[in-house]
Amino acid sequence: MGAVSGAKDTVGKTTVIADGGYRGTGLVIPHRRERGQAELSAWKEEHNASRQLEDHLRDNP
Repeated sequence: MGAVSGAKDTVGKTTVIADGGYRGTGLVIPHRRERGQAELSAWKEEHNASRQLEDHLRDNP
């Protein structure tokens, strides 16, 4: 899938946080619940929260 979209090649070494449409491309995406899963594990929730904080701090210097 990554080779088809070309997303990873396009961004090079830049870290990009993408949405679920880019699964399997090598880009960073937030943890998501699998179909039928009631909630994420605690560590995945915490990991998503830390990414959101990093995004906020980067975008609001």
